[in-house]
Amino acid sequence: MEDEILYLDRPGGAALAYCYTPAKADVKGSTLVFLPGYMSDMEGGKALAVDAWAKEQGRAMLRLDYSGCGASGGDFEDQSLIDWREDVLLLIDKVTSGSITLIGSSMGGWLMLLVALSRPMRVKNLVGIAAAPDFTDWGFTQDQKMSILRDGKLEEASEYSDDPYVTTQKFWRSGDANRLLHKEIAF
Repeated sequence: MEDEILYLDRPGGAALAYCYTPAKADVKGSTLVFLPGYMSDMEGGKALAVDAWAKEQGRAMLRLDYSGCGASGGDFEDQSLIDWREDVLLLIDKVTSGSITLIGSSMGGWLMLLVALSRPMRVKNLVGIAAAPDFTDWGFTQDQKMSILRDGKLEEASEYSDDPYVTTQKFWRSGDANRLLHKEIAF
């Protein structure tokens, strides 16, 4: 049985798509929240594998699509890292209660850290799957960075889609302003 896609209106923005499965009554534990990678969505293989495991265990699970991704409204190229962090925070605050376990894949691992810093009292666990924090710093050559700044975006062939892999100047600047690996953070 396929999960029903639900929608939450984003203030001043498009509707955010998500799937939520509550925990079975006799099952304790934090709600699992899966954060997809860049240009991915809640229907990806890793998200669905974690969701299937959560259902087998009777655990609460939230999968989501960021603005401009998957079934959510909005234009992908208009979004930034911080826009997507705000999407995650809105959905966590409106859909879940109690403690959460954030599971971040690739860029979702970066968002996982940013969300944990924003909701330290709710985040119980962090699980990174090939987490890629700060990839706007280390994931591009100097020529690619200059192209993003000069041309407004960088388009590259994608191994996963016929559509190009697009990195916009807005996203790159947002990522650059929210790097974490060089900071000392105290909880």
